[in-house]
Amino acid sequence: MPTGGPRPYRATEDIAPEIPRAGLGIAIIVEFALERGLSPAAVLDGTGVRTPELLGPDSVVSAKQELTALRNLAAGLDNPPALGLALGRYYGVSTLGVYGYACLTGATVGAALRVAVEFWELSYAFGGARIEEDAELLRVHYLDHGLPEDLRPLVIERDLLAGFSVIAEMAGAAELPSEVRLSYPQPAHAAALQRLMGRPLRFDQPGSSVDFPVSVLDRPLPHADAETHARCVEQCRALLARRRDPYAAVLARELRSRLSGPGGGAPAFEDLAARAGVSPRTLRRRLAAAGTSFRMLLDQARHATADRLLAETTDSVEEIAVRLGYAEAASFIHAYKRWTGTTPARRRAEFAARRHRLR
Repeated sequence: MPTGGPRPYRATEDIAPEIPRAGLGIAIIVEFALERGLSPAAVLDGTGVRTPELLGPDSVVSAKQELTALRNLAAGLDNPPALGLALGRYYGVSTLGVYGYACLTGATVGAALRVAVEFWELSYAFGGARIEEDAELLRVHYLDHGLPEDLRPLVIERDLLAGFSVIAEMAGAAELPSEVRLSYPQPAHAAALQRLMGRPLRFDQPGSSVDFPVSVLDRPLPHADAETHARCVEQCRALLARRRDPYAAVLARELRSRLSGPGGGAPAFEDLAARAGVSPRTLRRRLAAAGTSFRMLLDQARHATADRLLAETTDSVEEIAVRLGYAEAASFIHAYKRWTGTTPARRRAEFAARRHRLR
């Protein structure tokens, strides 16, 4: 396909099985299954996720865990046709967290698309993306060659419908593609898929892609806000750097392990640097380059551990405060309200209510 001028979009990598991603993706699958009579235990079998009420935008799972949940969903519902289409409707800007709001507040569809591709790993998609454009056509390639064959149609259709839902929410109206190509054979529900797309579909193609008129790039977005957009983009950049950086990942795991271990308590930064095999100065510099710090990672580990203890144990707020390294409960309650906007007691009640609903 010819391109006019330099292309402002880069191709992303396929999402590897161990790339961290928000646990909310599995939470959506659990909610979807529950509404169809399939238990959370059936969906989570083999994923390693023990407490579904803890799955949220701040929790982290691997792509492998989410693919396992999708496979369990399909098997538990007897592989119904158009499962991906039904599941895709459950995704929107709010389910994407700060990444979704960075796209939503861009000035134009083109600006939102640039953000979407730059931070693609923060989406729930399992394939990469590449964008091409010329004077008349915008082509969005979905790089799906790394998908498991048994889940290929489900995943592509889920991601396709989720993408269209997000575009409609951002732009204030649905934008129908001019052509859709899909890399798998024509399914039994092809007519339903074609009705949703509003255009003829081409199956068994070398790759999956969607075409739009290039004029869509200049369409202004109704929720554009330059200040909010810039702030969200910076948060996306820091979040992606933390997920990619090995030192940040090692430190985060070690902090969670120490806080959850016997006696709890926050370890010294120097001890963590020694465990990572670097000097404190080097670790501090690496964390700064990843857009984070020991204090930020400690807060995140304390938050995650607090949520787990509130959800899974009957430990008092005072006992949890000591476990997390606080001198008194009041300091922990103040920190928890800063993280979440609510108190530990209220959050424990929310977890209990959600656990009851998920039974």
